[in-house]
Amino acid sequence: MIGKAVQEILDLVFPPACEVCGEVGEPGLCSNCIQQIVPVEEPYCAHCGKPFDPNVARPPQLCESCRSNAPSFDGARAVGLHTGPLRRVIITYKFNGRTSLAVFLARLLTERVAAEAEASWPLPLADVDAVVPVPLHPHRKRWRGFDQAALLARPLGRAMEKAVWEDCMVRDRPTLPQIGLTLQQRRDNVKNAFSVREKRRITNKRLLLVDDVYTTGATGMDAARALKAAGAAEVYLVTVSRAVPAWHPASQVAEPPEVGY
Repeated sequence: MIGKAVQEILDLVFPPACEVCGEVGEPGLCSNCIQQIVPVEEPYCAHCGKPFDPNVARPPQLCESCRSNAPSFDGARAVGLHTGPLRRVIITYKFNGRTSLAVFLARLLTERVAAEAEASWPLPLADVDAVVPVPLHPHRKRWRGFDQAALLARPLGRAMEKAVWEDCMVRDRPTLPQIGLTLQQRRDNVKNAFSVREKRRITNKRLLLVDDVYTTGATGMDAARALKAAGAAEVYLVTVSRAVPAWHPASQVAEPPEVGY
């Protein structure tokens, strides 16, 4: 990691700028581009947080998937839809190695956790015992050079004044990248991919899983399954973004494909 003094010098020579419009300022997005983030707002599934068409749905309710086969986590929430400026900054962070963006993204997560207390059907995200990042397999981490969920979890844990348990869960096998896979392929890809270390530490604990993107929920579900099987009392999931639902106008916007590992 770059030392603080070196980073300060680099910031003077190459000042941080907005990832979308280039306005000089803090790393991440400027205030104008932040306003373009499409937030995940009610109405949404009370369990998994899937956004409903406000012209059709009436909260509170569960989505069809949660009614028929509830996920192993006890609830999930996200900051915004995976489109526009939010999608761009996540891709830059994840696939271009811009680890300095973790602090900006973690701030969005912190604000989302705090806002949950005001929801119609809130999840106790702020009352967990510890924060647990969804881990990468060691092969993927070596290739990428960092674990994106772990870098998000650290500042989030500090802001929440909660312990961050990076080593309590491992990904046992090198799953394929989820990009481009069907729903069933994603589920099969991560099935039984995680296991838990030091089970006594998580027994009867309320945990907050952290990841960057919620697409189908397959990864978060299997991670939660492993934690629950090891004795965790409750497991919640928070992500920076989640897939755009088919009913939303943003689903019709042509955006460059995500390419990475």
